[in-house]
Amino acid sequence: MLRRFPFMCILLIGFLWWGYAVPPVFANNTIQFPTLNLPTPTPATPVPSPQPSVLPFQNLLNQPTPNPSPINLLNQPPQLSWGTFDVYNEFGAYDKLMIGLVVDYPRNWVTSVDTYNRLVSFSEDQSGMVSFIILPSCQGSWRDAQSFFSDIAPYLSQKFSNLGIISQDVGVDPDVKGIDVNSTYYKADLQGGFQGQSMLLHVEVGVYSVQTTATAFYSVGGAIICYAPRDVFPQKLQTIFGRMISSIVKTMKTTKKKE
Repeated sequence: MLRRFPFMCILLIGFLWWGYAVPPVFANNTIQFPTLNLPTPTPATPVPSPQPSVLPFQNLLNQPTPNPSPINLLNQPPQLSWGTFDVYNEFGAYDKLMIGLVVDYPRNWVTSVDTYNRLVSFSEDQSGMVSFIILPSCQGSWRDAQSFFSDIAPYLSQKFSNLGIISQDVGVDPDVKGIDVNSTYYKADLQGGFQGQSMLLHVEVGVYSVQTTATAFYSVGGAIICYAPRDVFPQKLQTIFGRMISSIVKTMKTTKKKE
């Protein structure tokens, strides 16, 4: 039953592990992040617009077409070379819950497998400022994905200063049905500071739980955490993090169908 755990529900995470270890037993205390109550901006006094220095749009059709500037190919960013990372094989093929978990990743990124803390990290370079972290298989007693995130949160707070939640979303997997069986996900966008830089983070958590008694649960959870400096995060999410997350979802869906 546990192998039906839809790890993709996180991940979708977009899911610590990047510069410090995550102990195999998480704390039971739930951390409450401050919400970002930004002040309402005061409307600015209208300022007369300067006269445009270009011709009105309707007159542009009558103007000669300018010669395009030549493109300097030497200044173009290099194309990424992608590879596939089989988490099950890299972990020593001892955890059956990881079977089929494969992630696309840039070949020139630094990879690290921590079997003790059960996490895999991918970093753009040794600084770790741009990183993608996977917790592929954690076992515990979480009621749902949000309670699992509450155990992850203290370690994020140790790494990132002034950590706060920008937005969050919770839900259930409608494909998982059964008595005392539940599959939930939790997604959040956060901001904080790291090494003097303003950072943005995206977290996706999924938990498959079985209620064993009136108050107890046996759960399997997974998480994805990706982060980068604020000014480059949107570009990294679009070109790298998004593909990595999608590859995990795709392979886990394929594994689920085979089962």
